[in-house]
Amino acid sequence: MKIRKKGVIWVIAIVAVLVVGFLVLRSKKEKTEYLTQEVIEETIAQTVSSTGTLVSESKIGLNFEISGRIQTINVKVGDKIAKGEILAVIEDNILNQEVTKARLALNQAVATAGANDDAVREAKQGVENAEDQEKETEDLENQKVDAAEQGYDNAVDYHEDALDYYDKIESTKGADSSEAKSAKLTLTTALNGKKVAEEAVETAKKVRDLNMTVVENSLDTAKERLKTTRSIYTQRSRDATVESARANYAIATANLAKSVLKSPVSGTITKINYKAGEVLGMSSSATAFGEVISQDFILESYIPESDIVKLKLGQVAEIALDAFSSKEKLQAEIVEIEPSSTVLQDVVYYKIKLRLNTLTSYLKEGMSADVDIQIIQKANVLVAPERAVNEGKVKVLLDNGGIKQALVETGIRGDNGKVEIISGLAEGEEVVLAEKDGKK
Repeated sequence: MKIRKKGVIWVIAIVAVLVVGFLVLRSKKEKTEYLTQEVIEETIAQTVSSTGTLVSESKIGLNFEISGRIQTINVKVGDKIAKGEILAVIEDNILNQEVTKARLALNQAVATAGANDDAVREAKQGVENAEDQEKETEDLENQKVDAAEQGYDNAVDYHEDALDYYDKIESTKGADSSEAKSAKLTLTTALNGKKVAEEAVETAKKVRDLNMTVVENSLDTAKERLKTTRSIYTQRSRDATVESARANYAIATANLAKSVLKSPVSGTITKINYKAGEVLGMSSSATAFGEVISQDFILESYIPESDIVKLKLGQVAEIALDAFSSKEKLQAEIVEIEPSSTVLQDVVYYKIKLRLNTLTSYLKEGMSADVDIQIIQKANVLVAPERAVNEGKVKVLLDNGGIKQALVETGIRGDNGKVEIISGLAEGEEVVLAEKDGKK
């Protein structure tokens, strides 16, 4: 009996040790902590960064973005042109047909798939935005014309005063007197100022007409879109056919817009290399359509070959001049991408030129700047830290402290170390970056 009692005691002791060990292991497991970050909805952007230098009166090549037969040329060498002025047009019969074809295909796809009231609200907002832009543009351009006309009136008054003074000196002291010669110089200066002011008025009116045509066309497009939305769309569609048709229509309209060559800057035409009726090629060795000398400041920057394929004309850049506070940002857009490369320290670069949208008196030639060119931006998308994604897989922290592994589809990678999450995660979920002891 004693032996049997002693055996029971040993069994109880062993069980107690096992229970304590289990509780200790469980306690350690429960105390595992992770470094996590919440999946949120925000704007994600991708940019190309470089440095640049301000130069003035720069030569800029004028090029169509598509090939074709030149229909009309509206300028000649020596002409002064305003930014946005139409210089030449490529025959667009086929491009118009492509737009019509793409629009019909889009209408058919939308009619089949349908859409919801969100599309109508978006289209109405587009009309309101276009109307606001039209009014703002009209007010701004009228102010510019008024200012130019006031400048001309002042120049006319100054010229008349200078002429009266010269006539008075000539009649009293003679044309050969030193006073008359001085008055003659003043008169000449006043006459030149009057001519410059007159040209400024003409340029301001020309730019106003061009800009008003653009915003009016935008308003007409927005109204047509709203009309189509109201009459056809009944429910929202994510159908791939609709998205494909919409993309084809956007490409067709973009190609049609490229049949018109507009001046990227204000300046003087120095070269026209083609005549109406000639075919413009698109090869890298093809001659540029023409050349303009810009009267504005141009920012020149060298982009490495790994990034140059991401750039295209018209992309917007944010500029920070080294001479001023980093908070003072200027806007610019790409107006030229040179096709030939430049090798700097055994690295291949391509030079681009950017036109500043705002010119101020403190700008000086030779100033250096940091350039951030916006490649793509998406608003209101789910994002997560890129370091949390490993070959399309993400560890997600559960409410009970456990971990699950999720398969995700990613989109664009932003500049802030985050990546777009297309599918596989929901807003508010916590993704694991690492264990608190540093393990991934």
